[in-house]
Amino acid sequence: MKKVLVSLAVILMAATTFAQGTVKVAAKFSKGDYVIYESQSAVIQQSPMGNDTINFTGDIKYEVTDARKDGYTITVNTLKWDNTTPINNQLMKKITTMQQQMLVGVPMVVTTDPDGKIIRLNNYEEIKQKVDLFVDNMINVIFEGADEQTMQVLSREGIRKAIMNEMTEENLLETLSNNTGNHSSLYGKTFTTGTISDEKMGNFIFKTTYVVPESKNKDTYSLKSSSSIDMKKEDIKKLLIQQLETMMPEQAEAIKENIDTVLESGMVKIEGTRQCTYEFFKNGWLKSGEIVSKINSMGNESTTTSKWQIKESHIK
Repeated sequence: MKKVLVSLAVILMAATTFAQGTVKVAAKFSKGDYVIYESQSAVIQQSPMGNDTINFTGDIKYEVTDARKDGYTITVNTLKWDNTTPINNQLMKKITTMQQQMLVGVPMVVTTDPDGKIIRLNNYEEIKQKVDLFVDNMINVIFEGADEQTMQVLSREGIRKAIMNEMTEENLLETLSNNTGNHSSLYGKTFTTGTISDEKMGNFIFKTTYVVPESKNKDTYSLKSSSSIDMKKEDIKKLLIQQLETMMPEQAEAIKENIDTVLESGMVKIEGTRQCTYEFFKNGWLKSGEIVSKINSMGNESTTTSKWQIKESHIK
C-alpha cells in the first residue's frame, strides 16, 4: 500500500509539473476591445567605422473591429514612433529613422483564425502604395548624403527594388509586431518547457527553445524563449547572393564567382542570439515583455533591446 501511495504521489507531482510547463497562446477577444502599447527600442551598432546608438519610443494600438466564430478582424496602427536620439545629419541615422517610421499612421487590417493567428493582411495593396511614396524620399536622402564611390556602386533602381522586394505581405505582417516582440507569431501554438523550433526572423534563421515558467499570477501566464542563429553555409550563400543581385546587379556576377572561396575563408560570419520574455493575460492579450537580441553580421555588430507594456486598454 505504501508503495502504491508513493507511486501515486510521484505521478501527481509529474502531472503538476507538466501542467505548469505547458501553455497555449490563444485569443479570447471581443469586438470593441483595444490595447495601446507603449514601446521602447534601443539599438547599439558597432562597426569598423565606429559605434553608434539610436533610440525609439512610441505607441502601437491593436483594436478588434470584428469577432466571429472563425476568427477576428484586428486593426493595428502605429500611432507614433519617435527617434529620441539626435540625428546630427548622420546619413545612417536618417535612413534608419525613415525605415522605422515608414508605417506610422498607416493602419494595417488583419484577419486571424479563432486562436488569433494572423492569416491575412486585408489591405496589403493599399499599404504597398503608401510605402512606395516613402521609398522615393528615402532614395533621395541616400543619394544626397552619399559620397562619389558609393554612388558608383549603388543605383537608385537597385535600392528601390531591394526595399520593395521586402514589402511582401509576410514581411509586413512581421514588421507590424516587431515593436511588441513579434508576439503575433505565437498565437495558436502550444508551448511546453523544452519546445524547440526553427524560426525565420527577418533575413536570419534561428533555433529557438521555449520555457514556460510557473505562473505567480492567476490572471496571467509567462513565456520565455532563447534563440541562436542557425544558418548553414548554403543559407548564408543564398542570403548574400540575393542581396548582391538586388543592390549591386552589375557587380553581382563577378562576386558570385568567388563567393564559395570567401565563405570557406571564414571571413563572412553571421552569428547572433535573442532572449525574449512575454507576459499574457489569460484572455490572450499581451500584457508586457522584453527582447534583447545581438547580431554579428560580417563584422558589424548590433544589440537591440525592446520593451513594451500596456499604456491604455479597454478589454471586456
